[in-house]
Amino acid sequence: MLHRLRKDFRLSLILLLGVCGILGLGPFAIYRLIIGDMVMAILDGVLILGILGAMIYVWISDDTRRTGIFLALFNTSIAIIVTHLIGIFGLFWLYVVLLGNFFLVRVEIAVTMTVIALVAVVLLGTGLEGLPEQASFVITAAITSLFAYIFAHRADIQRMQLEQLATLDPLTGAGNRLALESELNIALAAHKRRGKNHGLLMLDLDHFKGVNDSHGHATGDRILKQFTELVLANTRTEDRLFRFGGEEFVLLMPGSDLQGMTRASEHLLQCLRENLQTPSGPVTTSIGAALLRPEESWESWLGRADHALYAAKEQGRNRVVLAADEAPAVNSIPA
Repeated sequence: MLHRLRKDFRLSLILLLGVCGILGLGPFAIYRLIIGDMVMAILDGVLILGILGAMIYVWISDDTRRTGIFLALFNTSIAIIVTHLIGIFGLFWLYVVLLGNFFLVRVEIAVTMTVIALVAVVLLGTGLEGLPEQASFVITAAITSLFAYIFAHRADIQRMQLEQLATLDPLTGAGNRLALESELNIALAAHKRRGKNHGLLMLDLDHFKGVNDSHGHATGDRILKQFTELVLANTRTEDRLFRFGGEEFVLLMPGSDLQGMTRASEHLLQCLRENLQTPSGPVTTSIGAALLRPEESWESWLGRADHALYAAKEQGRNRVVLAADEAPAVNSIPA
């Protein structure tokens, strides 16, 4: 549970705001129920139940985007109604809701909701007497929202930068092993829920040590970056490339069947052989391919592709080898 919360920033933020909202509203709901203020007690109860339901939904579904939008719309609507019913004291809660929106949804949506809320409060009336009080409320709410916008926008930028540093290989820009493990688990879940096919290619540059020894590490780094660019340029948008280590890469191919995986690997093999060059000649690639099996772990899936890659190297390199169980009759596709 703690690992999941640390890993998913948006999920942890929604749950934190939800817990704070329930703890903050709970005593007021009980107090209003005791004194017989049934309308406000019911509104508080509806708000608490809505927040609780959203928390349960997001925990089960991981759908933080829709949950955030729902909570922002729901909380803002209730806050406007409460402000209209109890007057100026409801504005305190409206400030809290407007601030929270900037952390639940995209800043553009939060800004739009802030403008709508301010207009609604002024038009519906909240006990603010005259233009000076209304202007004071609108200006202070706008300034508060501006600070929230700046902070939320900056936090999003820093979070994305940190996520990139944590999941991308600094040399090639491909995903790293941490990102690979996460994507493989996602692929397993999609296969289990919807039966979606997934192909996996293990790619290894042939005799890459010789490139570094003959031409230096700067040339080797250039070849690795060029390799990444070529793979990304010659695969689908939904395919994901990861650097597994050294000169070894993994290409994850969502929705790919055996025929599509084979065709894509043949195309890549030819493209890399024709375009990946050192001063002393072309750099070839060996590829091992495997489809995800039902109820298979990602370690087993990756291992089968790795065994196929090893077979490709044993058979002379510069070729594609399918995992032995994928195509028993013909499983080697030489260059």
